Amino acid sequence: MSAYSVTHGGGVSLSVPPPTLGGLVASLSKWSVTDGKELPFIPDVRSIHVYDFDNTLFLSPLPNPKLWNSTTLGQLQNIDAFVHGGWWHDSRLLAATGEGVEKEEARAWEGWWNELIVSLVELSMAQKDTLTILLTGRSVKGFSRLIEQMVAAKKLEFDMICLKPEVGPEGENIKNTKDFKTMLLGKIMDTYVHAEDLKIYEDRIAHVHAFENFFREYNERITKAGRRPVAVDVVQVAALTHTLDPVTEVAEIQKLINDHNTHLRQEGGAGMPSLHIKKQIFFTGYLLSQKTTNKLLEAFPLPNDEDIRTLASNIMICHRRASQAMLNKVGGIGNQIEFEVIGIGSWQDRIWAALIRPVDPKAKFHSESSKPIIVLGHKRGSKPVDAKFITKWQDVEPGFTFWGKVEEKMLLRIESEDESLRSEMEWKRNYQNQRNFHHHNHGDGDQHHHHHHHHPSGFRGGYGGDGNRGGYGGDGYRGGYGGGDGHRGDGHRGGYGDGQMDSHGRHGHDGYHGGHGQSGGNERGGQGGGRGGRKRNNHWLDDRRSAGRGRRYWD
Repeated sequence: MSAYSVTHGGGVSLSVPPPTLGGLVASLSKWSVTDGKELPFIPDVRSIHVYDFDNTLFLSPLPNPKLWNSTTLGQLQNIDAFVHGGWWHDSRLLAATGEGVEKEEARAWEGWWNELIVSLVELSMAQKDTLTILLTGRSVKGFSRLIEQMVAAKKLEFDMICLKPEVGPEGENIKNTKDFKTMLLGKIMDTYVHAEDLKIYEDRIAHVHAFENFFREYNERITKAGRRPVAVDVVQVAALTHTLDPVTEVAEIQKLINDHNTHLRQEGGAGMPSLHIKKQIFFTGYLLSQKTTNKLLEAFPLPNDEDIRTLASNIMICHRRASQAMLNKVGGIGNQIEFEVIGIGSWQDRIWAALIRPVDPKAKFHSESSKPIIVLGHKRGSKPVDAKFITKWQDVEPGFTFWGKVEEKMLLRIESEDESLRSEMEWKRNYQNQRNFHHHNHGDGDQHHHHHHHHPSGFRGGYGGDGNRGGYGGDGYRGGYGGGDGHRGDGHRGGYGDGQMDSHGRHGHDGYHGGHGQSGGNERGGQGGGRGGRKRNNHWLDDRRSAGRGRRYWD
């Protein structure tokens, strides 16, 4: 029986017979949830292609920043906030994608895949010398069956589908998703020692950097041991954000909360509080659709500055809930008015706005400002209210019109019963203090009106740590949504070509522009992505170019 020379990452060169090689493969296969799937023989693998699942291959829904306030957006994605984990840990939320598993499976979750990455997976599948792997931080226990079901419906075949176990097959300690992925990738490369190149597709910048650092050290180690270094290409994929149907999302979160509260009543929860959903109205205004927001920002672009937060989402009527008299004045909730832009202006290169007016001068209309405006954006440290300092307006070409709808800017928040009680008591106390300030008679016959605005203390947003997903601060977070009530969100980076083929069958041309980071329902996108196009073993892949950074939540 012939022998094969195998050099492992530790630098030990072994001459081993095929059964031992088969043992290495069998050990590696324990990490995959694909039952009965035989891995290719070690000498047959020359390339390894690894694909992340969430927001790389599949457009997994993120918590909707137009539904939840910033604190809750972070809370939903924190594994420790709920007894059974949060958004990324409860399979019901992924199963609720689209119209639910029963309907979506029949149409293979159409519209929910990143079709460019799907096409690359199909190319990987067609290459006989390539090991194709799906690698995700979703838990084996909660998601293996569902993800296998989704992949099968799309007719994608992977040699390995690897989800994160609580403990590895040989008792390995699994700390977090990043460590799980790097550890398993190391095991894969230590097994398939004839592989010349490794391609990894990943949307999370922290993981991209972790993989690059890991394999830089890995190559240094194996080179010292006499093994040829592996050509490693980590491709950062621009996440394309999707959300659930709003009614479905709130219903599923309510189920998660109900289960949490039931468990606390029956089993206790080591000091965890019971939770409930509460509405929070910030203002009443003419709200603009996302399409209109994008249209405004394209027509009146802001300077290319990372410190600028984009808005262009509303025309303010009043703070908080409007009185019935005010609603009558503006035609009631749901009334729509067509507006036109008549000028643009700025103040000290810190705030930008569009001067607007109703197309119909007889329309029922009211604005908080004497000159109705839309704040397009402002620099960090400035506030939308600073638009009042704009005194010079530049005329624009007539004809830019859009519609606004009278609505309440309402967000939901999840809080404990104790928090709700404290918040309500503090609000009442501050409201009474405000009345006292406004109406206190100082004894000289004059009534002094002190314009002190007291507000109840808010709840701090954001959750730290690598395990949290979602663009709520730090590189360890997934996606690009910002806080719902005025906090910044990450823009998505570009990072791969547009998927078009040229005459040579090459993926590439211009990279995707970064996605838009939500910020209170308003967007600020990352800058454009890179350009694609280089070939490896008949697999056209895109070079990753560093795109402009998006907005970070804690900026």
